[in-house]
Amino acid sequence: MSGPIGVLVPEPAPTAVGAWRLLLQGLDETLEGRKCCIGHTLFAGKTYDLPVGSLIVGRDTFLSPGQGEALVRVWRVARGGRLVVERSSFLTRKASFGAGVRCTLRSRLRGYPPEPFDPARRPQFFRPDPFPHQKVVTVAIPGPDTGAVKPWRKWLQEMDEAGFQGQVCVGPWLELGASYELPVGAIVVLCDPHPDRWKKRVRLWRVRRNGAVKVEMDRTLRYVSAFGTSVRAKMRRLLEQYPASRQAAHLVSAAPLWPNDRAGLCAQCRGPVAAGAGLLVRLGEHGPRLLQHQPGQCPSVTAGEPGDDDPRARDEPGG
Repeated sequence: MSGPIGVLVPEPAPTAVGAWRLLLQGLDETLEGRKCCIGHTLFAGKTYDLPVGSLIVGRDTFLSPGQGEALVRVWRVARGGRLVVERSSFLTRKASFGAGVRCTLRSRLRGYPPEPFDPARRPQFFRPDPFPHQKVVTVAIPGPDTGAVKPWRKWLQEMDEAGFQGQVCVGPWLELGASYELPVGAIVVLCDPHPDRWKKRVRLWRVRRNGAVKVEMDRTLRYVSAFGTSVRAKMRRLLEQYPASRQAAHLVSAAPLWPNDRAGLCAQCRGPVAAGAGLLVRLGEHGPRLLQHQPGQCPSVTAGEPGDDDPRARDEPGG
């Protein structure tokens, strides 16, 4: 086999109600049905890096028998990424991987021996240019659920499998209530912990071409399993289908200023601020929210000058 080349996995037949595609890397004659095929599952309509000579097996199923209940096809990857049809047969679903199909698979595996099957080495999506002229749309990031404690939003670009809870999500933070320009296919993670801290609402959004979002997941889970095996598997699959670029999220419109729900001291003048009488102003793009008086209400500090205890004052040279 020669080096990898971009190969478009065939789409299902127009009237099919189910479709399955697999990169064939072996055959287990002891198993029934399609389980006899050993290899990695492929997504129909996606492009993968595959070596010339690779074998792809597929089955499309239909509701009405018509010519047959299942269409079984075997393709071979030729030079230039072209697919050569090695077999195409309408069969009953029960016999879709019977003696005839298995004979074809055996002979093609002998003629085009694949690499040994390794569960850890999944086929990679074909990316000659990571996001050429990718369409960008404006997406409004929703505010927190009622009563949520420390909610957050992120554009998921990678996963840190060693991370604890939400630390598994790698990507830029998104301000609640703000609007951003995000590429089509971007995955947004939304997490709203419940007030009792025992449960979290976790949502996964996918950005669509019209600027709307498709809700890929919306579940309320126990705290310990909020980013457990099932959620990580879902995020992993979405990143495989819609790989993300490592880039910052462009802010279109900032989030509205939040009123303070608790009394405290103003970061500008250190004077007291009653609950609901001030504003929570973010320090920098992703810094903490600082409590301040309403504009013009600080009694002793000119607007825009940080107080002695403000972190900005400590960052001044020589301060």
